[in-house]
Formats: sequence, C-alpha cells, structure tokens
Amino acid sequence: MVAELDDFFRALLSNPKETRTRDNKSKTGWPEPKSASRFSLIKDIMAFSNTRDGGTLVFGVENGTHQLLGLTHDQVESFDKSKIYEALKTFASPIPNFDVDRCELDGSWYVALVVREFSEVPTICRQSADAQVGPSNPKVKTVLRGGSVYVRTEGAQTVEIDSERLMKELLELAVRRKGDHLLRQISDLIPTQLRSAESTSADNPYANDILAARQDFENG
Repeated sequence: MVAELDDFFRALLSNPKETRTRDNKSKTGWPEPKSASRFSLIKDIMAFSNTRDGGTLVFGVENGTHQLLGLTHDQVESFDKSKIYEALKTFASPIPNFDVDRCELDGSWYVALVVREFSEVPTICRQSADAQVGPSNPKVKTVLRGGSVYVRTEGAQTVEIDSERLMKELLELAVRRKGDHLLRQISDLIPTQLRSAESTSADNPYANDILAARQDFENG
C-alpha cells in the first residue's frame, strides 16, 4: 500500500501541469472557516465532482510555476477528512465522494485530495458564501452562489455553468452515469457464474444484451 501511494505521488509530481482534472495548490493547509480560500476549495471540489473522471487537488505544488514546495507537518495534519466532509455538507448536495492521501517524498510532504465523479446526480451548491478578498483588503465578494453548478474547463479553470455547451456536457455525463447505474442493477440480477469476464454468449444468454445496452448508452 505504501509503495502504491509513493508511485501515485511520484506520478503526480513528475508531471505537475494543471489540467481539467488536476489543480495545484501552494504551500497551504486546509483553510480557516469562513475564509475565501476555504470557500474556493469547496468550489473546486464540487467542480471536480461534476467533471468526467473527477479530479485531484495537489497541495504543496505552486500554482503557475509548478515548483515543488512541500508542506509543513501542521499543514499536512490540517487535512482531516471528517472536517472537510463537514465543511462540504454545508454547501454541497449531494456531498462529493473524496479521499485525502498524504505522502513524504524526498524529504517533503504532499497532500492529494482525490475527488470522484458524481455517482448518480450532479453536485449543486446549496447556499451562498461571501468572504473578504484578502487580509489587507476589506472588500467582500461572493465566492459561492447558492443554486449554482460548478465544473472544470479544458483550461484548468473552475467555473459556474453559464453556457449551453457546459450544461450539455454535464447532462451527457449524468445520462452516462444513470446508464452505468442501470447496467449494474441489471448485472446484479444475473447469477455470479454468468458474470465472469471469460463467459461468452454461449454460456451467458445475457451477454449480447448487456453489450448492446452498454453500447447504446455510450453512443447515445
């Protein structure tokens, strides 16, 4: 397990470029309550949940330069999954499925917050949240907007759905997820011995039907 985690982080750090499913965060821990940075992270988590294949937030890598900075012990310890879950519960419905992984590589610590694609329905922001822009700037801005749906773009940005194209992509993803869920329900009704990867249409009378249904969902 430790070796697998090392490999996972080495793969993340060897190619630190930000993508639709990857976002880097600098030398920071889980932010304080009611801060703009915490609300911004919650927005990112919701967006990854609404993105095909989910996404990963990597802490300890500078945003922009991709420099490997690492984290302090206190910063690493601040990423408590139960506390993050409670923070998400206030703003996200349904609550995104995520994991928090920690790893020390070459003397530096890193954290990866891995968010999975939603299982059945997209994640919606439940309520708005305003916060001060910065410690020396008294201006307050709306970071989260109730009723909004956030997604990731090909340009590695978290945005609120505001176009027909983005809404269409999300709807297509929801249809595919619903199709996968239905196929799993059908598969669960089939005897175990007939679900084997080695089974063919000769010994599994449902094989062709399942394949046809899956292709319909994928091509629909």
